Amino acid sequence: MNWIPISEQLPTPGMPVLVAYGKKVLRAAHAPPLTLSEDAWGNFEPDGGEYDEATDACYWPEGWYEWNEHEETHWALDNDPTHWMPLPLTPNV
Repeated sequence: MNWIPISEQLPTPGMPVLVAYGKKVLRAAHAPPLTLSEDAWGNFEPDGGEYDEATDACYWPEGWYEWNEHEETHWALDNDPTHWMPLPLTPNV
């Protein structure tokens, strides 16, 4: 697997991937505007998400979020990543 520059392609919205910025690598997901609803992805803390009157739904604000698989909160990244790659497959044990 190779790193994909953010400037060339973004991952599927809400899909956990590995991201890199500087020397940091972590698991994160991207939220495009009005794409990931709070119903599907959980509530956005602390102020709530972006409300869309046309769909009567709240959405996560656009940005990158650290993906915590077993926690309810996905924290916004302090910096925008420069590259991403799909998560590796788990071993078949």
